[in-house]
Amino acid sequence: MAAQLVAKQLVCHLGGRRLLCMGTLAWSFSLLLVPAALTIGSHNLLFIAQAAFGFFCGTSFPAAHGLIAEEVSTAEKSTSVSLIQAAAAVGTATSNLLMPLVVDHVGGLAPLAGMAVLGIVMSASLPLLTPRPRAAGASNNGRTRAVSKAAATASVSAADIARAGGLSEIAVWLSEPLVFSAVFAFYFSGVAYNGLFGAFLPTLFLQRFGVRTHELATLTSFAPIGNALACVLGGLGSDALIHTRSWPTVRVRTLMQLIGTLLPAVALLLLAQIDMSKGRAEANLGAAFILVTVAMTAHAAQASGVLALLHDIAGPRAAELFTIANMIHKLAGVIAPHIIRYISSGFGWDTVFLFTAAHYAVAAATLVPLLGQMDEVRVRLFGGKSKQ
Repeated sequence: MAAQLVAKQLVCHLGGRRLLCMGTLAWSFSLLLVPAALTIGSHNLLFIAQAAFGFFCGTSFPAAHGLIAEEVSTAEKSTSVSLIQAAAAVGTATSNLLMPLVVDHVGGLAPLAGMAVLGIVMSASLPLLTPRPRAAGASNNGRTRAVSKAAATASVSAADIARAGGLSEIAVWLSEPLVFSAVFAFYFSGVAYNGLFGAFLPTLFLQRFGVRTHELATLTSFAPIGNALACVLGGLGSDALIHTRSWPTVRVRTLMQLIGTLLPAVALLLLAQIDMSKGRAEANLGAAFILVTVAMTAHAAQASGVLALLHDIAGPRAAELFTIANMIHKLAGVIAPHIIRYISSGFGWDTVFLFTAAHYAVAAATLVPLLGQMDEVRVRLFGGKSKQ
């Protein structure tokens, strides 16, 4: 969380590509210190290495969004944002499947050193990649409209906001209802997704649906893969609708946000109705597996909803706005597991399903009605051109 506010300033001064290179190199060397600390038995060095690793990893997402904002054309924003989310999901799934096998064969220290070396190679390779020329005229519906007199006035205001900088600038951004709702959509969906599926998916199958331990690998691996595929397909589909089918951007963001929030909410409400009593458990376990997979897969649509919305609103400064939303998202990841543990132990898993479904519903209800202000907010806060 602390890295997010620092990353806001770093991405502003260094740019996304340079910050991504430096951050990757820094977490790689930090990771190399972990085997060293374990080998010599230094608890202080281990603490420093872990803290540094966590901090520098925290700059990766803001840097990646800075790179997208600076070097990716408008016609590919949704796809690019979705690919980042998909890569994270694939990395998590791959790690969960392969890391136990690797540790059994070579021990726990070798994989850490291997990941650090891979990070160093990636950091050295990134500056060698030549940016692709951005597509010209990448405006919604294939047309660019002149900035109105009101927009020009708003641009001056946006410049004043930018000069304020720091916490004053963040306060101005969050005073805008659309920005505030977008940032807290990260919180509400973060509580639902990270709190339930991220922290308790195996426990959920074991306790609520009576799954045997050896069945967990199969039941829990499909949903993250579905999430990654849905991220990519949602991004490609969104860009196609906007730039090939000429759909207004606001309509696409609304559609994807509704899919990414209401469909998981419905799946969770249905999960709460599943009867696992004797005689029905075997048949209904399949239904539970399908509903969990649907919920986690549909959640991915938000990558082309609220996440891509940050780029629509802030343009070149999207990474800075993302750091604020991501800090709230990480806060949800810290708080939610404790809340869900309390609810599940005191009131049962069905209450947890209702609780998380309500969070998804709030993420939709507070943001979707305001999406029509997207163009106006972009002009007023960030000095961009009207794209409607």
